[in-house]
Amino acid sequence: MNNACERDVRNSERNVLVSVIIPIYNASSHINKGIQYILNQTYQNIEILLVDDGSTDNSGEICDALTNFDNRIRVFHQTNMGSGAARNLGLAKAQGKYVYFFDIDDSASPELVSYCVEEMEKREVDFLLFGFKAIDVTNNNREENIAYKEQEIFSNQQLKGIYLDTFVFPKHGNGFPWNKFYRLSFLNQHKLRFENLRIQQDEVFNLNIYPHLDKSFISSRVLYTYYIHSNGNSRSQFIPDRFNIYISVREHFEALKDFWHISNPIFDDYLIRRFYNGLDASIRFNLFHQDCKYDIQKKKRLMKEILVHPLSKEAISYMENVKLNMENKCYLREYVRCSFVGIRFWNYLFKLLRRIKRVL
Repeated sequence: MNNACERDVRNSERNVLVSVIIPIYNASSHINKGIQYILNQTYQNIEILLVDDGSTDNSGEICDALTNFDNRIRVFHQTNMGSGAARNLGLAKAQGKYVYFFDIDDSASPELVSYCVEEMEKREVDFLLFGFKAIDVTNNNREENIAYKEQEIFSNQQLKGIYLDTFVFPKHGNGFPWNKFYRLSFLNQHKLRFENLRIQQDEVFNLNIYPHLDKSFISSRVLYTYYIHSNGNSRSQFIPDRFNIYISVREHFEALKDFWHISNPIFDDYLIRRFYNGLDASIRFNLFHQDCKYDIQKKKRLMKEILVHPLSKEAISYMENVKLNMENKCYLREYVRCSFVGIRFWNYLFKLLRRIKRVL
């Protein structure tokens, strides 16, 4: 490409508007710091859509005040419906050619938007995936880089060939929206939006995308930093329909598996183990959550409904042949027996032991 053509491409890239969508919920301590990672992007032609998801602190007011400092910022308010619904509102208001989803309590390389626009324009792709650094603030800020092998995808069948190793098996998973860049017209053409789920809606969103993808690019660059907080763990929340969400996620995985005719025993094991983790969370972290106000009879009924579900039976049977630590082994035995009393006993005992350990 000669110098004149290169200049034309660069000029074209600078004229492309990018919509950065940021859901906000009770994030007052993060907003002013987090927004700087977007305002300081080397690529300036962006619109920043802050969607206040019914915050009960002063997050909404902070967002409104930011519009006085930068005219690229637009703020929208909605009743609390979850981050998926907030991102959907952002998509409905977005005017850019490309869409990027940022989480306000994380950080981003100043080159993130510039790099992604350049690659998507040059390669004419609908989707771009890049790597990230994970920092576990609950574990002495332990850092881990998640990077991918660079490759360009030209067909859906080619995407199928790399799906498991690139999108499923990497540590921390790959259901996040913040390490991906999307072409807005592609999302609109296929009516792709976030489903009304309180957790794991990001992964379902991406599972719905993959069957439609032909042209995409996997980058080896690490452009994002993901901070793992204990209060950000979905198990820390009481969610009334938690188990039904895990069923829905499994159904979406199975739909993609059928669409691509995937036959892989390692993937099958992954799905079974993952569902077991879901039923386990639905019982010991949800039914016994301090915010769960159900009476004993309702808890017993819900526990039984979870344990007799065919996917639960499959998962429990599978886990009986897996080596587990003492705590998980105790819970598994009670799941096999469908014993509410046993589960409640172990839940109380292990919580007590953790409290004693913290004191010591």
